[in-house]
Amino acid sequence: MEEDYTPPPEPTPRPNLPDLIRDIVVDYAGFAGRHLAEPQPPLMFIAMWLIGMDTVTGGIELSYIYSEQYEVTNWFYAWIRIIVGGAAMGVFRYWLVGSLFHLVVLLSGGQGEARTSRYILLYALLPASVLNLLIKVVQMLIYQNNYFTGERNLAIEGIFGMFMTVAYVFTIVLCYRGMRALQQTDRRKSIITLVALSIGTVMLTVVGMGM
Repeated sequence: MEEDYTPPPEPTPRPNLPDLIRDIVVDYAGFAGRHLAEPQPPLMFIAMWLIGMDTVTGGIELSYIYSEQYEVTNWFYAWIRIIVGGAAMGVFRYWLVGSLFHLVVLLSGGQGEARTSRYILLYALLPASVLNLLIKVVQMLIYQNNYFTGERNLAIEGIFGMFMTVAYVFTIVLCYRGMRALQQTDRRKSIITLVALSIGTVMLTVVGMGM
């Protein structure tokens, strides 16, 4: 008697970048449950690179705030710095900042490995990082190299700033959802630690800008 043949299950398709961001934004808890327990989540190194590029753009902007002039004077060199420096900065943020985020998880009563915490933060940061990079592309098209002389449209920049503020608040929401879904953190402690972390980050930024 022949045994019935059961074909192996088809592997779960790996999402592309737009699908990945959509899944993160729409259902981060579900995305985390499906992918962040894996040894290597989808598009991990691309996510690290994009977040690193976002970090470098922040450094370029801080140079203007500190000295009222940019360290670069045209978009060609700016994008070289962003693209090349983003690779190293992405690794730095993943390992160091992600490890510090694991302390937030532990203070919130969470369980699990530091690697999981790093994954949660990495993918929670991705939508805001991509949005910021897209804004840089739009600014390049609008202002061209005049961007680096400080010639800006205040109304347009205000809209961009509003978008990024909402995106950063949403990043905190994503961190909360990921912590709760994968690491069983306490709800109240999670809110308190994430709010405290956000306030501390803003205060350090303001102090640094005033130095």
